[in-house]
Order: sequence, then structure tokens, then C-alpha cells
Amino acid sequence: MRRRSLPRLIGLLAALAVALPAAAASAMPALDGGGEGDCRPLAAQAEAEFGVPPGILQAIALVESGLGGRAWPWTINASGRPFYLRTHSDAVVVAEAAMRHFGDAIAIGCMQVYLRWHAENFTDVQQMLQPAHNVRYAAAYLVSLRRERGSWEAAVRHYHGSERRAQADYLCKVLAARTRLGYQDVTDAMRDRCAAPETLVRLADRDGGGS
Repeated sequence: MRRRSLPRLIGLLAALAVALPAAAASAMPALDGGGEGDCRPLAAQAEAEFGVPPGILQAIALVESGLGGRAWPWTINASGRPFYLRTHSDAVVVAEAAMRHFGDAIAIGCMQVYLRWHAENFTDVQQMLQPAHNVRYAAAYLVSLRRERGSWEAAVRHYHGSERRAQADYLCKVLAARTRLGYQDVTDAMRDRCAAPETLVRLADRDGGGS
């Protein structure tokens, strides 16, 4: 069988995915480990388990997979485009289709774990898409970055990647999401490093933090 062209593949993925509004998201089934279609309860549990300051992992989840104010577990990012699926099985189908075309250049699940760098730590894509596995792995990875980089701020920056401008923008988004969740206030440091932090917080409130 011939490989699908990129536009056709993107069309297929978009047909399988659903841009779920908040009202639709509220009707989705509950997740194992708590949460009605929202990874944040699992992130809160992992914060306590791994010693991550409260709100940091939850904020990262919102930035990575935010949808209608929730961190959506069945999120796949392929070619820089997020796809929000209704179920775990739908997400597996989309992830496997994306892998056939893009290889390992896709991000998966609540915490958008990047396949290229982290696949070897999971048995398969299905496990990567299990919310509890995805979140706990991300928590352990964030802790390892904190040990390596020396601070939680640096860990958050490097969770996103290595490009400095992108790191700075990402940190501001995470701080805004954490502020919106009520775990911190807008600080002088945020005002110094982030453009219009109050606006970022309002956008996080409106959009659920999704990047």
C-alpha cells in the first residue's frame, strides 16, 4: 500500500480527532485514578508522591494538553499540531498512524511525553497513553531535571526543550497556569521575565493553558 501524502494524513488524523469544547469534555468517561477527563488530579497525586512543589506538574499538564480548562489525557501532537481524541483507543489509533508517517517525532498524552527521547522507558504506545503512567513518568523526569539543573525553574524550562527563547516562553506559560490554579500570585520576577503576565494568566484561564 502506498504511503499517504502528508496533507491526506493530516486530514485523516483530524477526522479521527475531535476539537472538544468544554461542554463535550464534561461528558467524557472518568479516568483510572481519579479525574473526569482531566489529568490534573493525577498530577496532584504525583506532586505529592515525588516531592514536586504543589501546582507545578498540574500547570505543566495544562500547558501541554490543556483543553477547555482541563488537561486532556488523549492528546497527540504530530507535526506541531495537537489532536484531542475521545478515548484511549482512539488516541492509540491516531498515535500509531502518526508514527507511520512522522516516525518518533510525536508527543503523547497528558504530559506530552516526546516519543523520540522517552519511548524506551515504556512498553508501548498504549502504556504511554495510560494517564497514570504518563503523569508519573513526567513527574520522575521533572525531578531528575531538577537534580541535574539545580532548581525547579530550570527543570520546567528544560522539560520543554533546549532552545532558550522557547524555554523562557514556556516557563511563563507554566507560571501563568500555576497562578490561575491558585498556587501562586503574579510575582515581580514574573513581571520582569514575562511579557504582560496578568494577560497570560487570563489567557490560561480562558484556554486551559494549552500551548
